[in-house]
Amino acid sequence: GTWFRCLVKTVLEGSETTRIDRGKDYRWYEMGFFTHWDHLGHCRIFCIDTPEKLPSDLQSVLNGPPFKCNNPFSMHIPLLDQIVRLYDDSVWRVRHPSRGETTPDFSKMHEISRHAVHVSEVLSVTVETLQRMEEQQKIIHNDLSPPLDKTDREQAQQYMSFQIQMVKSLSLRSNSNLERLKSEVALAYNIIAQNDSGVMRSLGILTMTFLPATFISAFFSTTFFQFNEDGWKASEKIWVYWVVTIPSTLLVLLIWRRWSRVSNLNPFTSESRSKRHSNKSKEASPPV
Repeated sequence: GTWFRCLVKTVLEGSETTRIDRGKDYRWYEMGFFTHWDHLGHCRIFCIDTPEKLPSDLQSVLNGPPFKCNNPFSMHIPLLDQIVRLYDDSVWRVRHPSRGETTPDFSKMHEISRHAVHVSEVLSVTVETLQRMEEQQKIIHNDLSPPLDKTDREQAQQYMSFQIQMVKSLSLRSNSNLERLKSEVALAYNIIAQNDSGVMRSLGILTMTFLPATFISAFFSTTFFQFNEDGWKASEKIWVYWVVTIPSTLLVLLIWRRWSRVSNLNPFTSESRSKRHSNKSKEASPPV
């Protein structure tokens, strides 16, 4: 007999959630499979923690056209077909929720990305499981007594290789979904940043529009100027305003420039860290 274990994560749609899910939009299936075969051609399979649809689909396949049960891996042909279908459905369920979104929902996109990471990890492990199974299949086929027919042995090995390639393809598709989700998140951030930039530009234009008038009105409303019946008069002490204002402005600009230089040299700033990391990478890279 043989046994192996596969995990699959299924993202649920709205109508598929039940009380058992406790508000979660996904389900984990820790599937375990145990098979038994004897020389009389009897095959049995025991499935644990599988989706409800898998046993019924497997039973419908077994009730169809008969196939040879002449080796311990005979039952793996229809079984792996059903497992690959589960993984195919799992991969595309991760992709579907992100399509058709007009406004970015970062919480939802984060959840979908997390599902995509889990699906990719599970598929990578499943590929390794099937590869080890392929190795054991060759060993068992060589040790069978009476020996298995060469044609049947080659067909079984080719079919196992085909299933491994199918899972590898799904793994690549899952990785592509994950990269696409990352691109969509980055695009959403860029769109929001552009909108924020437009708002800041509008505020800057409004500030430049009203600042001169505000400054002039504030300046002429000081006590340095007097308006009466005799006309408009300026105080002889108006030079005090310029003596105080000009040095204060220069001092503020000097402090700002000094602070900018210190922040660029600060090892705790992200920009400084990136520069130091880039310099270290250049120093560590071998000459070409």
